Amino acid sequence: MFLGGLSRNNVDSNAAYKDADGVILVYDITNRKSFDCMTLCLEELHRHAKKRQAIILIGNKSDSENDREVLRKEARGFAEKNGLIFWEISALEGTNFDNALKDLLTKLVDIKNNNTTNNTTNSNNTTTSTTTY
Repeated sequence: MFLGGLSRNNVDSNAAYKDADGVILVYDITNRKSFDCMTLCLEELHRHAKKRQAIILIGNKSDSENDREVLRKEARGFAEKNGLIFWEISALEGTNFDNALKDLLTKLVDIKNNNTTNNTTNSNNTTTSTTTY
């Protein structure tokens, strides 16, 4: 379920993400406000959704490096702190989209098989801590 860009007024605790096994949080690397919203989105997920979900944070528009407002290091740190898979992609160019989905699906399988570990390294060579809520 896509939650990027939601505000407190339009996040419904009965929304479809409540029962989702996997969640994709997307922000625009050229739009600071879209990244700042990710904290609220994650809080809402933890408050209302399943206790064990595979969550991926995706920074879109990696093809727009010159217009970047959100540093990769900052977004990666946010993901690591919150136990999220992290990727930057370009929907326009199709860069890293397949890799991001592969990591999300791998995490979903791990959760379904109860094989989650405290630390995982995704194919983006980013180590993330898995948090079970």
